[in-house]
Amino acid sequence: MKPERIQLFGEGDAPQKPIETLGAKGAGLDEMARLGLPIPPGFVIPTSAYRLVTSDEAGSIPESLKLEIDDALRRLEEASGKRFGAAENPLLVSVRSGAAISMPGMLDTILNIGLTRSSLDGLAARSGGSRRFALDSYRRLLEMFGAIALGLPSDALEAHYEEARVDGFRLRAPEDVSEERLEEVVRALEDELCRVDGMGLPQDPREQLYRAISAVFRSWDAPRAKRYRESEGIADSLGTACTVQEMVFGNLSPRCGTGVLVSRNPTTGEPKLYGEYLPNAQGEDIVGGSRIPYSIARNGTAPGNEERSLEARHPDAYARLSEIARTLEAHFRDIQEIEFTIEEGELFFLQTRAAKRSARAAVRFAVDLVREGRIDKDEALMRVDAASLERLFRPTLEPPTALEARGIKPLARGLPASPGAAIGELVFDPDEAIIRAAEGREVILVRRETSPEDVHGMKAAAGILTRGGGMTSHAAVVARGLGKPSVVGCASVDIDTKSRLLHIGGVSLPEGSPITLDGTSGAIYEGALELSASGALQELDTLLTWADARRRLTLKVNTESPSKLALARALGASGVGLCRIEPLLFPEFRRNAIQRYFLSNEENAAKEALDALELGLRSDLEALFTVDPSIPYTVRLLDWPIENFLPNEPKEKSRLASSLGISEEALEQSISALCEINPAIGRRGVRLNLLYPELASAQIRAIFNAAERSALEAPIEFLIPMISGPTELRLIRERIESEASGRAFRLGALIETPRACLLADRLAAYADFFSFGTNDLTQLVFGLSRDDASALWRDLLEEPSKHTQNPFATIDRAGLGTLIQRAIELGRSKKPDLVFGISGEHGADPASIHYAEELGIDFISCSPPRLPSARLSAAQAAILHKPT
Repeated sequence: MKPERIQLFGEGDAPQKPIETLGAKGAGLDEMARLGLPIPPGFVIPTSAYRLVTSDEAGSIPESLKLEIDDALRRLEEASGKRFGAAENPLLVSVRSGAAISMPGMLDTILNIGLTRSSLDGLAARSGGSRRFALDSYRRLLEMFGAIALGLPSDALEAHYEEARVDGFRLRAPEDVSEERLEEVVRALEDELCRVDGMGLPQDPREQLYRAISAVFRSWDAPRAKRYRESEGIADSLGTACTVQEMVFGNLSPRCGTGVLVSRNPTTGEPKLYGEYLPNAQGEDIVGGSRIPYSIARNGTAPGNEERSLEARHPDAYARLSEIARTLEAHFRDIQEIEFTIEEGELFFLQTRAAKRSARAAVRFAVDLVREGRIDKDEALMRVDAASLERLFRPTLEPPTALEARGIKPLARGLPASPGAAIGELVFDPDEAIIRAAEGREVILVRRETSPEDVHGMKAAAGILTRGGGMTSHAAVVARGLGKPSVVGCASVDIDTKSRLLHIGGVSLPEGSPITLDGTSGAIYEGALELSASGALQELDTLLTWADARRRLTLKVNTESPSKLALARALGASGVGLCRIEPLLFPEFRRNAIQRYFLSNEENAAKEALDALELGLRSDLEALFTVDPSIPYTVRLLDWPIENFLPNEPKEKSRLASSLGISEEALEQSISALCEINPAIGRRGVRLNLLYPELASAQIRAIFNAAERSALEAPIEFLIPMISGPTELRLIRERIESEASGRAFRLGALIETPRACLLADRLAAYADFFSFGTNDLTQLVFGLSRDDASALWRDLLEEPSKHTQNPFATIDRAGLGTLIQRAIELGRSKKPDLVFGISGEHGADPASIHYAEELGIDFISCSPPRLPSARLSAAQAAILHKPT
């Protein structure tokens, strides 16, 4: 396979190849070059070269690709006016990965490639003869090359420099580490690298470059990158491009610096510059979180630090940054995250890409772009990740001032990196976070700084706290992307990993202690504080109003609670798609009544229990229906197996036996007679209601009477669970008709068995609508318990992303989807106006909603918190599947 010709940024008349070939970083640099922006010259080695390099077991670069790289390097030398490998004024380059889809911190970068012992003095001449700067640059190269190309532990390599910074009980500033001490650090690093292969860092600049390129390509297949792609659904086959770019130095002198700028606030979406910079530093210092940076703007700086802001130190660069940020945002029509370096007062851009943002910022930005006339409403709807809307309704804390007024003071404060509040147990290790989260425990992951190796733990945690880093550090960027509350740069945090203690605010907390994290204010509190509902977002109302006008699917809610129904109506539900009887039986006196009905040997006692149940159900349903009598209500008859209602605890059994006037032994015999070997597929659903016709009639009367007393405007809808054949549905319909006394109703079959799907045409004769109960239907299709699915899926499939998604999260199109499609075809062949819906939790999954749109499903029903996500997903599905 012959490698493609490599072009320099902006070379040629037309833009270079697509983002899939150049990666997001390379495509952005090429575009900036064509816009005439100040970027260091460079070139992109395309993703096709990744496949060439990684197809070789050793990761060697083939000679044909070396020729292309050498030719591009020659043109880069001409563009820069410097020569690669020269002893005087050498051309140094960075070698960076660049995938088509952003993977923050997952792939590798090596800076200062081309620097050797023989060119140290030539580089020093660029800083007025400062050998200290040259040694610091060489030290960085040795650390990166050793870790990335040679596979040495980065902590061990960085320890040499950190030790040099120690001065008694404090750390020296980087600029205070002497030239002599830096020379010692460099020699120690050279020796450590040499011990790997006898050569260490190649002193041939071209060999350095080839090995750096190979290492960056191979970072695509590193375990951390694979884990990240798996969790984000990114295909392994994409590969990464590799960007080679002339170095500019933010660590050349105090007049230099590096930073990351976001064109709008990525937390709130406000149209204000947001970002940080570090003087006398290189890019990895700010992204890695090893130093706490300063704000870009004066008004974003902590009181007393205004003069340290970039706006104060470099007003011309700040003004230019503001102008270019607006230019790039307008050009790409998206919030931009921009990396820049200032070298001796001159501004250079190193990258621009779509910024990671909170759900709140994504919504506001999409709406703002429509108001500014830059995109239409359909594009705005497509720009927001529907699943992320659930984050907007996560709980928050009272403001710190309100808490302090009640005597609740924070242990410490850091930088508010990602909004929202989280309560959890302290953990210091990402693997421990995974273990505790798998047990259903909420955890707060505490680290000195986070690195790409921590991402799996960050995903499992409820919140993230770091000692180091700033608002654009790895921890902050990843937390915002994940929607996790996060506080970074909390200097008063001290982690004792040996004793497993967190020292904070004069308090020592052992691992496992509960803390409350406020990612909105940056405050950290001891213990678990009370959380409250998040505030409304006007832009979300606007976006969802546009979504409602665009969607075809009707949205309903699954609830039995009047308060949750009121919330659901406010969130856009047009009816109740699933009201379950079982939760209405949870109160102890109701549970006792149904137990007496099933277990009493006396007919009168059983009838009294049933009458009490009927009265209670009617009362609860009436309370639900009166929330809004104008909407339709669908009530499911009892579905649970009998034994779910029977007593388990000895005390409960003793009380029940006493109330029934029988011995505990007799009660045990009655309970045993009702229990089944496999109740999940036994006497439940329609079978239970047919076996106990008086129980079915009591439910039916309660539903009819509650509807009548509430003056419902639409006919009440009965939903019959676990239907497997037409006879069951016919018998239930006859029983409902016998209790109706002329009152109108609609009858639905809850399609939860494969047989019901295959006999849908015969069921249609007795049904007005079908509702697919995708939870149970998935269990029966796969022969897999939903409760055990997550663990089994993880254990059985080593690489789930290469097989299939969890079918309990997203509808399995191949199996379940085929059955649903067949049921729709059969049902409509018998009754063209038959209505179809989904009432399982798949009803809020974006991918499943898209599938429902394809199938022509009429409605979906889900839990209240997921309604906003479902509304947006339904609109997006309608846009994508609109007739051409």
